[in-house]
Amino acid sequence: MMARLVHPSPFQPLDKMLSISEGCNVLVREQSCFQAGVEGYHLWESSLLLARWVYQNKQLWAGKRVAELGSGCGLAGLCLCKFTDCQSVLLTDYQAQTLSNLRHNLDVNFGDEYCVANHNATKGSCRLCSTKCNVVELDWRESSSLPQVDVVFGSDLVYAGTPVQALCDTIDRLLSPTGVAYIVLPDSRQNVNEFLELIAHKGFQVERESLNSPLYKACTYAEEQQAQFEIDFPDMHNSFSLYSLTRTLTPTVVQ
Repeated sequence: MMARLVHPSPFQPLDKMLSISEGCNVLVREQSCFQAGVEGYHLWESSLLLARWVYQNKQLWAGKRVAELGSGCGLAGLCLCKFTDCQSVLLTDYQAQTLSNLRHNLDVNFGDEYCVANHNATKGSCRLCSTKCNVVELDWRESSSLPQVDVVFGSDLVYAGTPVQALCDTIDRLLSPTGVAYIVLPDSRQNVNEFLELIAHKGFQVERESLNSPLYKACTYAEEQQAQFEIDFPDMHNSFSLYSLTRTLTPTVVQ
């Protein structure tokens, strides 16, 4: 009898090492197949683009207090914490399973081995990592006691069913008066315009930057695994934009 080849379930979480830039990697556990109800357990194209944009703009983050909305697997936030001189990062989400996985990804990237090698810390004693990056539950629809930050950022925050008004209220509430928000979204997403109009009405100026260059989209898998990159990120051929949001004196309307 021939042995039956058993393939892992697409809903089985797997560890993946993602290359942000040459020699700069982040390890995340994710569910390769999207499953409704645990959207944050899946690694989306926008999160990889945001992580690479964060790395390419490291000068923006020095000394900043940062909050990531809808962190999901935490790729961009972990990249920020590992490769920039930001002061602190809050990784936020609200689904229990997503938060548990987010804490796991934080632990595997900032465990004892990392701290001993990078911070001259003894095992279990690295105060730098324990205070720099933290996972926090945050539901946009509920009031929050989180402190204001210098930068709010996130990816794929707008999709079918998103409480867009609550998202805009959360950005407005968390961001300091002189702060800036960076949001990466697919251009084809239907309610992007709704988000842009609502955030403008709250007094934010919106600037758009294309993220469609190979600098952000390039496959960094080994040559024999390039087909897997297309499986992992099937929508990478679509267009994506980064929106920078800063406060203005009077509400504006997006053209």
